[in-house]
Amino acid sequence: MKKVLIITYYWPPAGGPGVQRVLKFAKYLPQFGWEPIILTVENGNFPAIDKNLLNEIPANLKVYKTKTLEPFAIYNRLRGKEKYTTVDTFTITKSQKSIKEKFGKFVRTYCFIPDARKGWKHYAVKEGIKIIDNENIDLIFSSSPPHSLQLIAKKIASKTKLPWVADFRDPWSNAFWLDESQKKGWTYNKNLKLEKSVFNNMHHFTTVSNGVLESFKLLYPSIKDRASLIHNGFDKADFSDMTKRQNSSFVIRYVGTLALSQNPTSLFEGLALLKKENQDIYKNIKLEFWGRFDNSIKENVKNYQLNDIVTFYDYVSHKKAVDLMDNSDVLLLVIPFGASKGILTGKLYEYIATRNPILGLGPIDCEAQSIIESNQLGIFGHKPDTIYRQLLVWYNEWSNGNIKKHDNDIEMFSRKELTKKLSEIFDKTLKQCN
Repeated sequence: MKKVLIITYYWPPAGGPGVQRVLKFAKYLPQFGWEPIILTVENGNFPAIDKNLLNEIPANLKVYKTKTLEPFAIYNRLRGKEKYTTVDTFTITKSQKSIKEKFGKFVRTYCFIPDARKGWKHYAVKEGIKIIDNENIDLIFSSSPPHSLQLIAKKIASKTKLPWVADFRDPWSNAFWLDESQKKGWTYNKNLKLEKSVFNNMHHFTTVSNGVLESFKLLYPSIKDRASLIHNGFDKADFSDMTKRQNSSFVIRYVGTLALSQNPTSLFEGLALLKKENQDIYKNIKLEFWGRFDNSIKENVKNYQLNDIVTFYDYVSHKKAVDLMDNSDVLLLVIPFGASKGILTGKLYEYIATRNPILGLGPIDCEAQSIIESNQLGIFGHKPDTIYRQLLVWYNEWSNGNIKKHDNDIEMFSRKELTKKLSEIFDKTLKQCN
């Protein structure tokens, strides 16, 4: 069996969609002739912890961990936090920041390029070369963010002369969440130079959406023939032991994370209209947010006087999240407003697996809208009155016990099929490099 060294910062007990992508690849690769060997960090600073994911690591999988120099320890102190405080996703994007947080952001922007995980490079390169020598590795696969991880893979590939496939779950130098100071001048040029060095040295790259794929191909046309789309997906095994329950109220759920740029105002306006026009239906609706959310979203709920039907819950394990998705009546998806139209959140595919109706919000004509509407998975609403009317339709179906679920063939989004596609890329790249 051929061997692939997978370099990833996010690995159980870390939680989140980045972990799911790599973990599922590692789970299914042996079925397609590739033995994965993991190189990861020993004590990383993760936005979320999900210890249940430790149970999903295949028993015979070799996992190598190294120490790292975490600049986040310094960053946390600059923010006035404890050394090992978990850095929330919205520390940089939230609407109000303290003086210490503003100074911390300044340091992060100008000192941690391309990101604050760069302290792992020295340890990871050294360990990666040792693994390749001892394990007889055939190919290197690196999945980012953090994009500093790609610099690690570049160094290891250069030293060992092995084929290298790079995976990008997010854009890099042109990411929509970067502020103006990071999109111009010295910071931008430095970041772009690092990104260019990676694309000039990799043998193939994969990414999660057509939008991100095309943006990279536009920047680096020389590699456009060595680029592939591999969506995120769902694992059938995650849904195999779910128990369907009948909700006593009509439940709309969002499971995940919502940033400042994902404020679902049009939904709140639609619900406010429902509250005005039909109190009986309104009072039998529950809108639940499970995960981490920018404070502006909670303020928006208050402004629209929806506190009586909206509840915010803390982050939960992936297993619990899947159960919540499966037992929702409608699932809420929010693509960041003002973002690239190619942004696709990983939860979309697990939403699809539940076959529950999806209410999508985000930029007009974005890729998520195309997937939802072309597969008749729900609606992508931009106007409050459209959302209001659709909620009435779904509520009436639910109250009559026949809310419509899609019956489309979704095998193309299964983790196993996606891993098969990745294995074929590995085979092709290895053949081309030999």
